[in-house]
Amino acid sequence: MKKISFAFFVIFLVLFIVSCASNRKGISEDPSPANIKTVTKTTASSEHEDAVAFYIQGAKLLDEGKYEEAEQFFWEAVAIDEDYIDALDYLGIVLRRLGKTNEAISVLKKSIERDSINPVPYNSLIMAYLDKGDFRNALKICDDAIENIPYSGDGFYHKGAVLMKQKKYKDAITNLETALDMYKGTDESQYDETLFSLGYCYYNMKKWDEAIGYFEKAQKAFPDDETLQMLIDDAMKSR
Repeated sequence: MKKISFAFFVIFLVLFIVSCASNRKGISEDPSPANIKTVTKTTASSEHEDAVAFYIQGAKLLDEGKYEEAEQFFWEAVAIDEDYIDALDYLGIVLRRLGKTNEAISVLKKSIERDSINPVPYNSLIMAYLDKGDFRNALKICDDAIENIPYSGDGFYHKGAVLMKQKKYKDAITNLETALDMYKGTDESQYDETLFSLGYCYYNMKKWDEAIGYFEKAQKAFPDDETLQMLIDDAMKSR
């Protein structure tokens, strides 16, 4: 069964980092290199075989947690093909994991400049700005995603998550409700997570009935989750 782990519950307050059990289909901070083609345009790949070879090796090292080594291979891929979007995306992710936040931001911006409808760099760029405590630019990237990828609910979802981090729950709810409508019937996993997020906003606002309503809807997808049940129990006791 899918579960919202306690780790996800805590990290989500910092912003939509992927839960190991939730499988976010490429809108998470770090989509799997093996699945990158499912979330980017077909033009994201490189026509240069050497660049692709470096990228594949870098992706393998990234999956193994060997970030410093992976960084070098991604740099090699980008040196051969500066428009290699996949390599730019994962170079940005690796740089951020290594604490090289400013470099990560620069690389991820280059990826967006080359393909503004690729969701991967937006997600990572928002996280990078949050690493710096820069809410203004994090929200700007959310708005850019909303403008450039209008058919996706991701920008609204991420903006809601940033506003949650700022404890601006009313504004967060507005964006999360929009995301929920857009995910309905198109992205079941993200729809379920948005239900949980809305419940958590209302929980923090002490609007217990609304919180319980959303949590119970989310519970249909996460029936065995202890954290979710704990929140429901607490809301019921508090109302």
